[in-house]
Amino acid sequence: MLGNRNPNPLFSKFICYNNLLKVKPICLIDVGAWGGPQPLWQPLLGCLKFIGFDFNEQECSRLNAGYKQQSLDVTFYPYAIYDSKIRKKFYVTKFPPASGFIPGNNDFLSRFLAFVPNNLEVVKEFEIETVNVDTFVKDQHIAYVDFIKVDVEGVEFSVLKGAQGCLSDMLGVETGQRPG
Repeated sequence: MLGNRNPNPLFSKFICYNNLLKVKPICLIDVGAWGGPQPLWQPLLGCLKFIGFDFNEQECSRLNAGYKQQSLDVTFYPYAIYDSKIRKKFYVTKFPPASGFIPGNNDFLSRFLAFVPNNLEVVKEFEIETVNVDTFVKDQHIAYVDFIKVDVEGVEFSVLKGAQGCLSDMLGVETGQRPG
């Protein structure tokens, strides 16, 4: 996560307000999109194609309903993204945004003041079908991807491995890699 982000990005607002990206909008893929687009992207939502992924179908439905009302090109898919199409064990935690393919490490997180005990407690395990970014982009006929944000609780590198076809032409990548 980048620090010191501009809370009032005037240039970004200028670009959107003047439809400077109307012909070829920015395409952003957000893997681990629980809660919706990050504040960084909010000023640009009117002039970008936002594709979000989260394992939770109800969360994706909730977000899709909210953004549909705003007539924005924002879509959330209830897919688990990984490096290939496989069935993989998935761990749902007490705090759903911390769910993923690797159970949480409470010992590691207890070192930090913001740690809330039991947030990483696994409340459900199940097998889930995965898909990779390159396959999704090809199947959906997406011509280009400009940015990708990956925050998937420890398997960021696996997700990026499945996005190699897109990475060579991307403008930016943001990850949230968890140690261990």
